[in-house]
This record gives sequence, C-alpha cells and structure tokens, in this order.
Amino acid sequence: MLAAPLSAVASQPAGVLFQAGLGAQSSVSTIYGGISGNYGNFASVRPALAAGTAARLDILSAVDCSSGTCFLNGDLAYGPLWVQLDAANVSTLEAAALQLIFILSDSTGADTRQVAVPPVFNDLASANWVTSFSETAVDQKPGNPNSNDSSFAVTNLSDQAQSVTVSLYDQQGNLLTQKSTPVLAAGARNGNQVTPGGVYGIDFGSFFGLTTAMLAPAAAVQAGATGTIDGTIRFAASAGQPIAPLVLRTAASSVTSMLVSPLP
Repeated sequence: MLAAPLSAVASQPAGVLFQAGLGAQSSVSTIYGGISGNYGNFASVRPALAAGTAARLDILSAVDCSSGTCFLNGDLAYGPLWVQLDAANVSTLEAAALQLIFILSDSTGADTRQVAVPPVFNDLASANWVTSFSETAVDQKPGNPNSNDSSFAVTNLSDQAQSVTVSLYDQQGNLLTQKSTPVLAAGARNGNQVTPGGVYGIDFGSFFGLTTAMLAPAAAVQAGATGTIDGTIRFAASAGQPIAPLVLRTAASSVTSMLVSPLP
C-alpha cells in the first residue's frame, strides 16, 4: 500500500527526491528489497532523480534473520509502504511518474512472481472504493489448480482509528456477503501529513467463505458457466476517513493487481 504526501523542496532546483520507507504497522519486522539490484534489509531509500532519470525499487518477500544471516522465508509481507516525492516546484512534481513493483520469491528462488502495485496518493484518497473481482467458490477450489483466488489489503490513511466494511456484489448488483475488518489503528499526524496507520490483509476464501450455495440463482448459473464468481467489491471506511485498498487475483502462476477506483 502506498501513500505519497507531496511537498516542495526549494533547495532542489531540478528533478525529484524519492523517499520510501515501511510504515509502523507492517506485518513483519524485516523486509528484503532495495534499488537497482542492491538489496538488503529494507528500511528506506532516498535516491535523487534528475529530470528524465528513473530508479527501480523492488520490495521482495519477508526475511528471517538470525546470527547475522538473513534469508527469504517465502511469506507475503504486507504493510504500508510510505513514499514521499519532493520537488522544487509543482510542475516538476506533477511530471513525476510512480509505479511500485512487488516481487515474491520463495526460499529456494524457484518460484518467483511479480506484480505492479498502483500508488494511492494522499490528496486523492477516499473513504469509499470500488473494483471488480473474480473468485472460485471455496467448495470448488479443492483439486482445481487453476482456481481464481482473490485477496485484499486495506490501509488506514487517517489519524482516526476506523474499521472498513467490505461488500461483495454479483454481476446483477445483488449483495452476496458483507463483513467488516478489525479496527485499523490511527496513523500519526505531523502537520498536514499523516503516516499510514493500521493494515489488514486476507484472502477472500478465509474472510468471506464464499460458497456456491450463497449465490442467487442467476449468479449460480453464471458461476457454473465460467467457473468463477464475478462481480464488484466495495470498501467503506466506518469513520468516513481516507483508506487505501489493494486487491490481487491469482490464477495458477499469474498474479494480477485489480484497478481500484475511489467513490465520492
């Protein structure tokens, strides 16, 4: 998840200063990553980018460290990745493009996947978001290597604690199921800037337990034809304060980041 407060730095005449660090609510204490192949235990990076240049930031799997030795443990690490872009003027700042790449690698290195994760900018963040989903019913997953498995994570971008109601609708607009996350811790405010607060992430199967029997007749027919339950997912913050959701879908060896759009 990403929040990128924007500010100006008068001492930098050109280009953009790109700073990144992990928020306090990350699910693991150590994440392995870095820039341009120079990887280590990830905390923060501060490369200055002149006009027309770029930097690559890879956020890899969590690592276990003992006796001075660290190794990838293959777990998905989640939490807020907080990014700040600083420039000398607004036009330079608005010309900057930002894209995050997350790489998952198991401990052997044999299974490596990557997915582009879109940033959520603080000044554009909303309390309500919507996207589509495609999920195989939990009773149809066993023995199906190509099942669609969706998951989500949501970060609190507010200085108020709040939970998030997650609602699934079928393609006809019927509510399939609805559930709320635990209360997400408040972020820390520093002037106009709020460092991201609590994060909650889970897969659809564990969170919703969506079965074929839960579907309306029309949705059941559609699921039987396509092998998946398709529809819309909505996120609504209980306190009406900004949040940043992320939705991923895996099918066999592919991982897709779903486009999540803010609602008024």
